[in-house]
Amino acid sequence: MDTGLARLTEPILTPVRRVIPPLRPGSGSLDVSIPVVLLALSAPALLLPGA
Repeated sequence: MDTGLARLTEPILTPVRRVIPPLRPGSGSLDVSIPVVLLALSAPALLLPGA
């Protein structure tokens, strides 16, 4: 599936997925790359005073 959203997000998420594999609770799979990227993007705002 080649959507516009995938073209925007995959260049960012693919390297993270290579480093942090999905969690496998039970028979499913949980992709943690999205929360990791969101946390990394919001970290400077959380760490800078007055932001």
